[in-house]
Amino acid sequence: TDPAADLDYSLDGGPYQASNVFNNVAPGTHFIDVRHTNGCIKRTELFEIIGFDQLTLFLNDGDLNEIVAVAGGGAGGYEYTLNDVPYGDVN
Repeated sequence: TDPAADLDYSLDGGPYQASNVFNNVAPGTHFIDVRHTNGCIKRTELFEIIGFDQLTLFLNDGDLNEIVAVAGGGAGGYEYTLNDVPYGDVN
């Protein structure tokens, strides 16, 4: 038998679930409890989810035959491509 079938998981003391994958976890400090069917519970060390601003992208008219992409949010350090042609950090 699969030993993982004997485990379930809880994020921050919330309800237990069969999956060890948690989606849409809010920024902040968290922990996960892992519970075995025998009742034993083991807690992870605290870990941090870092928040970030949603990525935005606007297109502005530039000079003749030019489009200027203006990116914001995310983690910065943007790289641009147009029709699969890389432009690096030139927007």
